[in-house]
Amino acid sequence: MNSAPRRIAAFDLGTNTFLALVAELDARGELRVVDDAFRTPRLGAGLARTGRIDAAALERGIAALRELIEVVERHGVTPQQRVAVGTAVFRRAANAPEFVDLAQQRCGLSIDVVSGEVEGELSYAAAADAARAAGNDAHVTPLDCAVIDVGGGSTELAWNGGRKRVSAAVGALVLTERHLPGAGEEAWPDAAWAAARHEVEGAFAAALGAHRDAPAAGVVVALGGSAANLASLEAEFVRFEPAATEGLAVSAAGAQAWAEKLRRLTREQRAHFPLEHSRAAILPAGLLCLGAALAASGAARARASGRGLRYGLAGKVLRGGWPR
Repeated sequence: MNSAPRRIAAFDLGTNTFLALVAELDARGELRVVDDAFRTPRLGAGLARTGRIDAAALERGIAALRELIEVVERHGVTPQQRVAVGTAVFRRAANAPEFVDLAQQRCGLSIDVVSGEVEGELSYAAAADAARAAGNDAHVTPLDCAVIDVGGGSTELAWNGGRKRVSAAVGALVLTERHLPGAGEEAWPDAAWAAARHEVEGAFAAALGAHRDAPAAGVVVALGGSAANLASLEAEFVRFEPAATEGLAVSAAGAQAWAEKLRRLTREQRAHFPLEHSRAAILPAGLLCLGAALAASGAARARASGRGLRYGLAGKVLRGGWPR
């Protein structure tokens, strides 16, 4: 892509969820959303046990891609105007190149596997776009915020204008499968939960390394499904409505309390709460990661946002900043 196209589709292919954003720039040069779709193929299911993407997950992933491509085609986005990045599962699965090849052969989609640092950069760019969209709203400023993005296989933290970025190798899906044999269908035993908590704390300590100043920002933006579900729970919604959670405050204490509450319930019992049912099995682990990330940021509260990595990617492509 040598010049910035008018309308593009940005695909964020993660360990648990695939997302596709169709967007363009408005007259002011701000991101305008045409469509925003997702599927949940759980590509990383089994990864914690085998280190590979299993055959069933490969097929689910390709089927999800085909459905998302149908969505973007309805908006006139040509194959040349599609850009896709693969995140943690692609970095960790030994056979990830097999999926990359299948996506090209069956779907005509080229996947750029990005590092955890680049993932953090794109997440930060998404938050900066949200700040620009907010105009003079003082609660979000691009250069004075930290961004947390909890995914299925990793958790990113970016701050200092996006110049400092770390990726902790813990995420909601992989953490659940590593420590809970039933893959989140039943309640977490105390010993398994303690082991998961220990892994999360160790992963953040290792990721931050020399960055002990992290991140001391004026506002923290929490991206992704775990934050949106926490916002729904803390706001006591009747049912989960992702659009209604945008910009709502979530708290470190709430993340910890809800993680503890939900981990003691089965997936079926969690479904009685206003949360995304497809995420119910992995939400306790996601909230555990979110709470740890907030603790690492030194923040008591954050603002939930569904404007994740795909928004940052779309903004960069449309403004000619991608490929890097």
